[in-house]
Amino acid sequence: MKKGGNFVGSKKITIIKRMLRTKQEESMKNILKKGILSFGVMLFLFLIGNNHAYAKVYDVYSYIDIAKHNNVSVYLESGDFKLPYYTFYDSEIDGDVWSDYRWSISNKSIASGACDYGWDEYTVDVKKPGKFVVKTKKNSCTVKVVARNGLQFNFAADGGTGAYSINLRKNVFKVKIANYSKKSITILKSGASAKHEDYKSLDYKLKLSKNVTIKPYQTKTISFKANKQIAYDDDTAWTIYYKIKYKGKTYKAKDDYIRIGKKWKYPYKVKW
Repeated sequence: MKKGGNFVGSKKITIIKRMLRTKQEESMKNILKKGILSFGVMLFLFLIGNNHAYAKVYDVYSYIDIAKHNNVSVYLESGDFKLPYYTFYDSEIDGDVWSDYRWSISNKSIASGACDYGWDEYTVDVKKPGKFVVKTKKNSCTVKVVARNGLQFNFAADGGTGAYSINLRKNVFKVKIANYSKKSITILKSGASAKHEDYKSLDYKLKLSKNVTIKPYQTKTISFKANKQIAYDDDTAWTIYYKIKYKGKTYKAKDDYIRIGKKWKYPYKVKW
């Protein structure tokens, strides 16, 4: 009975210790939860009260208010045959003349700007990774241009805004391809074609005299030679198909898209 009594007493003590430990752990967890919640609320209130909170803007063609953000990050990416651009405005300025705004931009090797839509909006074309500052007489914003990992390029008309331009005399489809990738890309000399939107008889086989390599953040004009005389000058009637080589792999491409499996996708939307 004595041994049994000692055993039972020892077991009761062990159970009580476990109960106390459990209560202590639950108490600590509650304290941590309350602390984290309080910190979150304080941070939220700080961001609301701080007019110049840090922000990241990832979408191409975004509108950015420099009165609210003095630091933003933007991706170097493009689509729809356009250069990647962002539009800045200053909500704290309400003026009627140019002197009220006086937009300016630093580090023009990274980006260039213009008031394309009026004095109150400043459109910036980004060219390569780096930093620049855009400002008015009242506010400024430091912009960091970040390149995504993976294939990233822009396919646009040479001298136009569409997917390509046509030179009937030289019998070529002319395009500018800008490489926004961190690695070089190569446009292959064979395997290209122009498919007409309505008539198969107006399809053309295209070729280059040699492969064209485009280094990171550079742009080259490429002239795809047609195998027969191009019927007429229309920069919307054909779709240009070609092949591109990136990091040792060959991809089928058309305009701004590449072929991934059975789907055509913008390169910047592919998880590389």
